[in-house]
Amino acid sequence: WVADRLKTAADEGTATSTKRIFVSRQAQGRRKILNFDEVKRVLDDHGIVSVEPETLSVQEQIQLFGGVELIVGVFGAGLTNMIFAEDAGLLEIKPATTQHTVFYILANEFNLDYHLLMSKPRRWARPHNKKNRDLVINTGELDDLLHGILSE
Repeated sequence: WVADRLKTAADEGTATSTKRIFVSRQAQGRRKILNFDEVKRVLDDHGIVSVEPETLSVQEQIQLFGGVELIVGVFGAGLTNMIFAEDAGLLEIKPATTQHTVFYILANEFNLDYHLLMSKPRRWARPHNKKNRDLVINTGELDDLLHGILSE
């Protein structure tokens, strides 16, 4: 209901043409991708554009996510914008030490195709803060997973 009301208020007629997005956390203080340059090359190869939702107005976020076919990102608040997507896929990236399922549940509630990539957490992070560790992503696994998702 909330997503529908917000979409109506945002005038979806001006949706962006960006179809594949990566929700970046690189400007955040935690859960950054340490090998982002390598990951960005894989994303670029698949036509995936990096976005920072926190720099957009609510209306711009609704319009952006309303027209996507694929959302990729490290688990975090920016992924909640999936509620504005229709007929899209979500590739959530999270460290193997994290047990949260909120985005899996949200994706299912909104009938989005859900995919998961577990990453390696930064070893030297404090153990009590496992969910906020920076990540290292296996780019081969990411590339293979994206090939599979985009060929469906």
